[in-house]
Amino acid sequence: MPTSGGTIAFAVSVAHAQSIARTFERVGVPAASVDGSMPTRERSAIYRKLALGEILVLSSCEALAEGFDVPSVSAIMLCRPTKSKSKYFQQVGRGLRIADRKTDCLVLDQAGLVRRFGFIEDLKWVNLEEAVEVETGEVPTKACPTHLGGCGGIVRAIAPTCPLCGYGFPQRQKLAPLQELVNFVPEEDKPKFFQYRQWLKEAYQQKLSPGWAASRYRESYRRQFPPLAWSRGAVFGEDPSARQRLEYWRHLRKVAAVKGKTDLWMKHCFHLEFGGMPCPQRLIPNPWRISPQ
Repeated sequence: MPTSGGTIAFAVSVAHAQSIARTFERVGVPAASVDGSMPTRERSAIYRKLALGEILVLSSCEALAEGFDVPSVSAIMLCRPTKSKSKYFQQVGRGLRIADRKTDCLVLDQAGLVRRFGFIEDLKWVNLEEAVEVETGEVPTKACPTHLGGCGGIVRAIAPTCPLCGYGFPQRQKLAPLQELVNFVPEEDKPKFFQYRQWLKEAYQQKLSPGWAASRYRESYRRQFPPLAWSRGAVFGEDPSARQRLEYWRHLRKVAAVKGKTDLWMKHCFHLEFGGMPCPQRLIPNPWRISPQ
């Protein structure tokens, strides 16, 4: 694929640019990579090698904006996704300059930019000096790791396997669920925390309203209301089964029928035990204002 006039590959990262250059080197094609962190003198030396034909492929990560003047480049590899039409035309434009014995420019689109923005032949006029658009971000991608046997291709970040070579990406370690809420309770509040949760268990076992536990708490602790978060998992723990959730819902329904409570009250009490989005507080000015049974 590399042409005698030179090839430029636009990469998504420094590591990607280096990977592209190494890949060509492994098959005997002289290549190098540049990035914005390199000194200007070092980059200029590499540009001269490309112009003289000492290297045939130059992979770049945000490094060709200044000091690059190689009109003989006759092939462009688009390996970097972008949502910016101007950036797309700038990249392709590196291969469209006129030079002696240059008749065309080969564009290899590996990022789907032609499909997004159209063929370069259809270009009428783009003013690159006017900031008429802003790049709002790119589709999340990742490189297939060559050091682990992958091909170096750029794929979607969510892809479990590389569609180019079949490499299977290791699964990300899932975050452990929150454990006992005890870890987040101040030491001086732990006696009240455990006592309140015990009362919630007793309320369920005795077929009483959860408000019974709240009333006991207020009687014992200077008319204070218990924090709503202390209810989470008090009756069934942190990993309740579907059957337990159904049983608790039936329990709340029976209490509501006796006490004249609404479905909103039932949902609120249910979410206090099992989590999820609580009912809007404005509809329940005092969530613990429940008559004890």
